[in-house]
Amino acid sequence: MINKDILVSIAKNAKIAMTDSETNTVLAELNGAIKMISIIEELDLTEVEPLFYPNEQAYEFRDEQMLFVQDAADLLANTVETLDNQFKVPNILMGGKSE
Repeated sequence: MINKDILVSIAKNAKIAMTDSETNTVLAELNGAIKMISIIEELDLTEVEPLFYPNEQAYEFRDEQMLFVQDAADLLANTVETLDNQFKVPNILMGGKSE
């Protein structure tokens, strides 16, 4: 179970401000959720095979083939400015001014 000190520490590390009322509410909800999940610990799962996928269906993947339909030079011909065979766009962090 989670106590109030642990919850306050987690909230502080996450930079979440909580009032005492909010802390008590969250603490009750978290401990309730942990209690519900702890029921699973009581199950005997020694004979159960681990499940990696939700169903037994085998996935059939297609063969990936790269297909270039347009030439890079043709694409770059449509832009105003290029740099090192790439599109050059304005620097939005400096108000659109280039270095």
